[in-house]
Amino acid sequence: MVEREEVQWYLEQLIKILKLDHWDIIYSIVDYTYADDSIARAKVDHSYYNAEITLNIETIKTTDELLSTLIHELCHLLQEPFFSFIDLVESSILQNVEVQSVLIKAWSSALEKNNVVITRLIENGIKSQLKPYKKEVIVKKKKKKKKKNDK
Repeated sequence: MVEREEVQWYLEQLIKILKLDHWDIIYSIVDYTYADDSIARAKVDHSYYNAEITLNIETIKTTDELLSTLIHELCHLLQEPFFSFIDLVESSILQNVEVQSVLIKAWSSALEKNNVVITRLIENGIKSQLKPYKKEVIVKKKKKKKKKNDK
């Protein structure tokens, strides 16, 4: 299982590498999986560049799995220009609920497939740029005993 500090360590690096510094990104650790068995979610507000990533780290066994999960969720943010497009299309067909429903289903499916491809491409190029996580160990120094001759 990965640690909370490790999640933050890699998330901060990935945000810089992917040039997502202009986003307000928070993350939270949860103890559940979603109905579709996914272990993470990105709740994204593209119009305000806000995102919340939720992760179930109890199910993430390795650093590679953590990185793949974080990269995948951050790829949802990289697709921001597509959301400007869909917002415009949706607003033009507001009166036709059936067409809008089909459009949203097709859109969601295409976005997720695109996200998987982007994730794989990024994983191949990013992993070499990441600094490995090292758990900090705090060592307390022992005080030297003073000898009788020391002042």
